[in-house]
Amino acid sequence: MTDSSEDDPLFMRLLEQQLTALVRLYEASESLEEALENITRQLDGAIAELRGIVAHLDAFDVIANLYLVSLPPDIDSYVESQHESLPSLTELAALLLAEREPRVVGDVTQTAGPELEDLHGKLRTLLDLEAIRLHVELQKADEVLANDHDTPTDVVPPRIESRMRLSIVSAELYMRNRQYMDKERTLLLELFSPPAIDLAVREVLGYGVVDLLELFDSTAGWLQRKLVDSGEEARNFLEEQLAVNEDVRVAIEASGLGDAEALDHLVRAAVFQQIAGYGSFSADGLAGESTMDATLLVKMLSDFSIDLELQFENLVSGYLAGDNLVKRKPFASRIVDGERRWILIQPTSLLYAIRPALENALKRSRSATEYSDHRGELLESKGLAELVKVLKPDIAYQSVYYQDRDETQVFEGDGLLLIDRFAIIVEMKSKPLSLASLRGNPGRMFLDLKKIILDADEQARRLSALLNDGQIFRLRRATLLNSEGQPHSQVQDVDIPIVPGREVLTITLSLDNLNAVSTVVEELTRSGLLSGQDDPPWIVNQHDLEIITEVLGRPSEFIHYLLRRREMNISGSFRASEELDYFMRYLSTGLYIEPGQPGITMLPSQTDRLDAWYEYSRGDRAIAAEKPQQPIPAGMAALLDSLSEHRPYGWLSASIDLLDLDGPLRREIGDLLLTLRRESRMDRKMHTKFVGFGIAGPGKRRGILFLSFARGVTRDNAIREASSRLRLRKHALRLDYLAAIGVWDSTETFNIFVFNDEPWQPNPALDELARRAGYELDE
Repeated sequence: MTDSSEDDPLFMRLLEQQLTALVRLYEASESLEEALENITRQLDGAIAELRGIVAHLDAFDVIANLYLVSLPPDIDSYVESQHESLPSLTELAALLLAEREPRVVGDVTQTAGPELEDLHGKLRTLLDLEAIRLHVELQKADEVLANDHDTPTDVVPPRIESRMRLSIVSAELYMRNRQYMDKERTLLLELFSPPAIDLAVREVLGYGVVDLLELFDSTAGWLQRKLVDSGEEARNFLEEQLAVNEDVRVAIEASGLGDAEALDHLVRAAVFQQIAGYGSFSADGLAGESTMDATLLVKMLSDFSIDLELQFENLVSGYLAGDNLVKRKPFASRIVDGERRWILIQPTSLLYAIRPALENALKRSRSATEYSDHRGELLESKGLAELVKVLKPDIAYQSVYYQDRDETQVFEGDGLLLIDRFAIIVEMKSKPLSLASLRGNPGRMFLDLKKIILDADEQARRLSALLNDGQIFRLRRATLLNSEGQPHSQVQDVDIPIVPGREVLTITLSLDNLNAVSTVVEELTRSGLLSGQDDPPWIVNQHDLEIITEVLGRPSEFIHYLLRRREMNISGSFRASEELDYFMRYLSTGLYIEPGQPGITMLPSQTDRLDAWYEYSRGDRAIAAEKPQQPIPAGMAALLDSLSEHRPYGWLSASIDLLDLDGPLRREIGDLLLTLRRESRMDRKMHTKFVGFGIAGPGKRRGILFLSFARGVTRDNAIREASSRLRLRKHALRLDYLAAIGVWDSTETFNIFVFNDEPWQPNPALDELARRAGYELDE
């Protein structure tokens, strides 16, 4: 382990500190049980110390200061992986303050800078200790897994529980500022704006989604607005006093600073002395600066607030277990001089608290079924539209009905997309997560997990088996989608053609954030919960899917990413806090592990470039930022685009093989067709180059044969020659499939494409022809 520097990403420094502490813990412990006892003791001590620190502090002053520290100082220069503070620390501090005994509040007291710095550091230490404890739990769970293979299916396996908890804590540790709030806002309006649903919500709560979004807009920037206003007032006052008050002039001169710098110091001191007052508001004060009624505001604020006049229990322990009350109640409130005042703990928590609150209300309404149907239909329409947009499939179906081979039972699938030799099965998880799951309850999370993932896995596996059993597969009925992914017509008795070696991929799509699940899929296969070891589903939420499809411009790249993610879901070689970290790692390195590299690679935040581009493209960032993309040389990009445009049979398989190449080989292939063309133009002879994939290892054996023909060759003769060479080489090498890409002296990127995926069979006559052609037979 090397010493970290201040220039390293914050994640790397935190991780290195955690690993060092973990090593020391093990060195001081004789067993995992003792290590767990020791770290638990340290954790309890850290909580007790924090309670002592906050015992005498002003709650609103602490919350306002910690919130300001968590904000990016400049959105144009903000880099998540380097940001030193965490929004979660403000939330954790608020929970500590809610656990102490209530206090009568008159004049607000300002927290000293050293006290805030000490509090900030110890809050982060607490999260580090919990992460270390969960790592020890993981190792204990490994021992259980090694010694006990009969875990009941209705009990959450210890390792999965620990991984889920670690995933949640890691998100708090390493995710600095939640991005892409515009997508959640759009979704909220789509879900809850329909008149019947809006009416049902209002009958239960007394307000609707539009009211809550106005509350968000009015309060999210309250503290910053008030600080700016108060700063301007303080500066104007001090400048006036500087001109007329000799005492002010003497004080500034005594400071040893210039007038401007001294004024800045005085303004900051004046503003921060009253930060709790500026950051909080009454219902009447907020109503006066918005269009909302004060009575309605009191209702909404009360429903989404932690009342500091009460004393709560187990909030911090619940937080460390994944149940963060601030995620449901993002305001804190108290009585100040006889008036109820509120302060927003975390704006993003408010926005993301709206959906579960409204859905919980709808469960108690007469429109529960109507909303459930609307939610499912919305997910299907949005999800399939995104997939159709990025893949441009040969054909796409929604709501497919089919029978098993015995024709004894009818099954339903949510989506089926066919593109070249690939079938994409889409299963929608439309039912919301239970409140217990949202609160981090491992038992209920596990039950929801089984319902979400295992049901989708079972349905997808059933459909996959029928697609690949070598017989014609018939859809009894389905909805045909148009090129925009919208319903076009109802069809019946549609035969799906047989495709040798068809690759089937499964996507499980949800409106909920399933990162705690999607990042531990290898644990599900390892524990036996998922029946297929080789083809687990890709689990993704709608927001992440939309971002990924917006970035990826080629169908082949999207399918290649699904294949790489499937490999990660099998091997568990990488671990990340969220799906977009895997995605950005794919763009930069392809999600490959160097041969022979042991262990697991922990991924820090990978989304700096993605965040910058997204914010710039939405007008939230002034400095231009390019859309992230993987390094694909111009020549290879032109070939991929041309294959996608013309789409001969096998084009997608060949495109994915090209994307499997590393950087140097990509550059070589990008120039190869030009080189072959030039050689044939000069000597008027045929030239070839063969690139094999997987021939020396496990998995499918395949390849691409590049050919250049002399000027004057006819298309038919070129295809005949390529087909003959393909047949002999494929047979000799026992390949699963082989593609040929041929060119001659023209301006087209390629002139012919031939693909052979006929199953290999012994054939003495072909053996002899292959030997005569100079091929060495693979035994």
